[in-house]
Amino acid sequence: MLLRSLRLGLQEDAARNSSEDMKGDVTLPSSFLTLSPSLLFSFAPPYLPPKPKVLPPAATFDEAIALTGQGTSCQWRVVIASGLCVLSAICETVGVAYFLPYARCDLALTVAEKTLLGGAASAGMTLGSFSWGVLADSWGRKPVLLTSLFLVAIMGTLSSLAPHLYVLLIFRLLSGVCAAGAAAV
Repeated sequence: MLLRSLRLGLQEDAARNSSEDMKGDVTLPSSFLTLSPSLLFSFAPPYLPPKPKVLPPAATFDEAIALTGQGTSCQWRVVIASGLCVLSAICETVGVAYFLPYARCDLALTVAEKTLLGGAASAGMTLGSFSWGVLADSWGRKPVLLTSLFLVAIMGTLSSLAPHLYVLLIFRLLSGVCAAGAAAV
């Protein structure tokens, strides 16, 4: 519609400019100089929502707390569940320090191997946190949280049954990957 009106305007201006009284003067067509707003905005998408004329009134902090309630049983359950999830992730990364002296005797570990064993869960948490966050966004928080806590329990049990250092390292790394799900959610 816009191009058709511009073409018609150009044809009218070309006919007007071809008269004999315009000798060598170049003028711009009038359609280039004036475009009506209805032509410019006639191709706007119709699915845009209308702009609100009045913004809703803002609530102060005290009003928001009074409206949502403070200390409801649901909020306390969420706080306790979140604390237990963080505690699970911390135990997976720090808990290895408590059995390192015993593992040194049982598995005859060197200092370098103890360092690898101590950092395996932290490395696993670093590797797995992004993936668990993406899964939580696509599947939902609760299924990912329950899955990761279940897998942490399985990996912790398997790492306690590991007969060799490298098997223990793999299970501690996987335990860290699984513990990252509880921390990421």
